[in-house]
Amino acid sequence: MRRIILMAATLLAALGMQAQNDLVAPPTMPETPITTEDVSATYIKPLIGATFSRPRYDSPSRLSGKWGVTLGGEMIRRVNKYTGFSLGAIYSQQGYKVEGSSGGKMNINYLNFPLLLNVYLADEICLKGGVQLGVLLSAEASAKADNPLGSYVDIDMSDVHNSTDWSLPVAVCITTEIGLDFEFRYNYGLSALEKDRITLQGQTYNNDDPGYNNVFSLTIGYRFKL
Repeated sequence: MRRIILMAATLLAALGMQAQNDLVAPPTMPETPITTEDVSATYIKPLIGATFSRPRYDSPSRLSGKWGVTLGGEMIRRVNKYTGFSLGAIYSQQGYKVEGSSGGKMNINYLNFPLLLNVYLADEICLKGGVQLGVLLSAEASAKADNPLGSYVDIDMSDVHNSTDWSLPVAVCITTEIGLDFEFRYNYGLSALEKDRITLQGQTYNNDDPGYNNVFSLTIGYRFKL
């Protein structure tokens, strides 16, 4: 009888230890493969903002920067967690002002097509760099007229400027959880702003200092996922 009781006690102790191990051991979860479905996506982003431009010339000049407006849109393709690219069509007001009492300003308008590589440092911060083609829409000089009223006259200067403008854009973009993007961008002009030979009032001149675009912009945009 005593032997039976000892065998029963041993069996119950073994069952109790097994039950305790079942309670303590963490449940095993089936492994789920990691995919890039959440980050591999395409977005459309309308944007608007301000530009500040002052072309680069070799010779000293009395030029100062000019503020303008920029607006347009971009298509953004997020390839994976760290990289993507974007293609845009952006209207940009550029140009410069001439300092002094007889000063005026040059209003130059472009339609720009930037192609950028995006590098995501985090979900909220992105660095961008690439190449941009700008198509000249208009160039107009606003100069003070020689009259007692001191009014300004507008002169078409489209024939003086090159019809295309190549540049290198670099940017930093901050993205919010609600889809708003804040971006600071700098465009370094590669191609000459003005033509090598220009004609003014029927006379042709050699242009030894055609200048290059130099543009900063600050924009706000909103991303729509496609």
